[in-house]
Amino acid sequence: MHPLMDFNFGTFLLRVSNCDSESELRSLVSRHEHGIVLETDETGDAQLLLEAEDPVSQWRSCCGLSYSGHGMTPQAAPHPSPGCCWVGAETYVFLIDFREPKCVAKIAIEGVFWSFLRSDDRSMVVLHELGACCLSERGAEIWTISGHDILAGYSVRKSQLVCTFADGDVKAHDLSGS
Repeated sequence: MHPLMDFNFGTFLLRVSNCDSESELRSLVSRHEHGIVLETDETGDAQLLLEAEDPVSQWRSCCGLSYSGHGMTPQAAPHPSPGCCWVGAETYVFLIDFREPKCVAKIAIEGVFWSFLRSDDRSMVVLHELGACCLSERGAEIWTISGHDILAGYSVRKSQLVCTFADGDVKAHDLSGS
């Protein structure tokens, strides 16, 4: 296991580590009293261990993620519910409740995950290779932006997400009130 980074999500701490094999990942998850393993469609070549802890409420749990290792490095982002976070990997976004632990939602997105962008207090924008989508706090799609080519870049201007596609097409969506 190789520690990568620690996050303080306000209501809990999250430690993210790389594992050398799926068997190591499953062994580490099984050592926790509360743990789950999640998989994308193309699993096996890369593994992450996400260990969550709330020092105040004194709960601990973990989530293993097995994925192909292609594309962007998976990312985690805070969720408005205590003990929950978003995790983006390959063509999926997972909503994980570490207090249970359980996967509340596994959302397939149109393209390979790139990054998270906070929309408002209750929703999250997911940027991916073919555009962007906004997810509600329960993981339902609120809106989407896509073009005829891959996403070449994006910016936020005056509470608008502006997506520029490789063919020169530009599309925008208001982020206030998603």
